[in-house]
Amino acid sequence: MKKNLTVFSLAAAVMLPLMAAVSCTDDNNESVDSTSASVIVIDTTVIEAVPAGGGTLSVSYVIESPVEGVKVEAVSPAVWLGTPNTSVDGIITFDVERNTGEWREGSVTVMYGSAESLTFTITQYGANTVTLEDLTDKYFSARICQFDRTETIFYHCNPTNPGEIWTSNPITAGEYADNYARDYNLDNPDDLTTAEDWLVWEYTIDWSIPLGTSFDIDFDGDSLITTVHSNWAPAGSGHVTDYSGPFEYDERTGEMIIINMDNTELPDGYEVRAKFWKEGNEIVYECTYVGFPDDFPYCYYFQHYDRFGFTIPGYGTDSEGNYLEVFQPWKKMTYYLEESEPKNFG
Repeated sequence: MKKNLTVFSLAAAVMLPLMAAVSCTDDNNESVDSTSASVIVIDTTVIEAVPAGGGTLSVSYVIESPVEGVKVEAVSPAVWLGTPNTSVDGIITFDVERNTGEWREGSVTVMYGSAESLTFTITQYGANTVTLEDLTDKYFSARICQFDRTETIFYHCNPTNPGEIWTSNPITAGEYADNYARDYNLDNPDDLTTAEDWLVWEYTIDWSIPLGTSFDIDFDGDSLITTVHSNWAPAGSGHVTDYSGPFEYDERTGEMIIINMDNTELPDGYEVRAKFWKEGNEIVYECTYVGFPDDFPYCYYFQHYDRFGFTIPGYGTDSEGNYLEVFQPWKKMTYYLEESEPKNFG
């Protein structure tokens, strides 16, 4: 009898811890299961406008029907977001890396016990992104206009009447630059230039005269744009508004759609498309489409492309100082902008 009691006592000694372990597991499951009624709440599923420079980003959340002792977890496959930090209740913190490439996005999944997980997206501007804030209420003047060697076209114009465009036998900007450099170097052997020097139009103005040229872009608020080409001269300056009207802007692509309401008899205006991006700290602009109807004279000369705001001379003059050749550039032109004070065109 004593032997049997001893065996029973040993069995009880083994079973008691096991029962305790089972009981603990059941309690834990009960705690986890109770979070099934919890809800993770974040205001938006897409968090935008993270600067390209990176830095610390904090995202707030709320747990509805929280359970004591249960912690929020967050994971992301996007390495550039770093490891999500959930050590502070109600906030997920990210150490976002600097972006040296294109616009990007990364997903983040938030978990809370057995509650339904929530996934949101964080987007980051690319290194070359121009934001709407970069443009709003700003005034820019072009430093230079860059002609493309093959895609910029030069029409010959009547040297005595530059407004008369000759559409026959156009040349590329590369041909213009090659010819200009050749003729200039023949006359100036001690001051040699390259053709690439003549693929750039530099905007300068001597305000004491005044004399020079300019290209300006004026943003009125965050929805109106005006672009103006100017030719400044002591005898009288000429200012031409290229486009002016409301616009919509896509920060992701840098593309802008303008409804031009200036210099047109079309009651609803016409569409103009432009593109903005950054090179270093400089904002760059191109007009990519001009929506004149196909039967308009503009389209006869320039199709649906932009044109340069004034004619430019070839190299060389006659005995009276008149240019031997004059050209009208059009199609692909790239403007490098710098923020400036507004000009008075009155």
